[in-house]
Amino acid sequence: MEHSCTLAPYNPIRISKSPKRGAASTLPMFSTLLLGGLVISLAVLLAIAGLIFAQHRISLELRQVHNVPLGLIYGALYVTFGVITGFSAYLVLNKYTTSQATVANEASAVRTLFFTVTRIAAGSDPRAHYFVCQSRHR
Repeated sequence: MEHSCTLAPYNPIRISKSPKRGAASTLPMFSTLLLGGLVISLAVLLAIAGLIFAQHRISLELRQVHNVPLGLIYGALYVTFGVITGFSAYLVLNKYTTSQATVANEASAVRTLFFTVTRIAAGSDPRAHYFVCQSRHR
């Protein structure tokens, strides 16, 4: 028994642009920025007030005695921060290169798929037409 198979003409799907965001969606972003600015401003003011308070309440001799041990602690913290930053940068770069390779592979697959579908739709590839007909009758 012979099956006939006809393919529909090629009709590309047009993708419409998404609607632009209106003024209603900018309100949450504005309130977030305002709240963030307020929190940062309060933190800076609190730090400055604490510094002024400590300089007036703690004597200079007592502060100078603690400079060397605090310097050693800060040095160790700087080294630790540098090592953590270096490892983080390495991990991010590694994920970035992996993502770039994945995107390139997917783009290549989409390109191949597009040209295959275009040839099928144009009817210029009889083998593709045969395989499409065979897959419809399984």
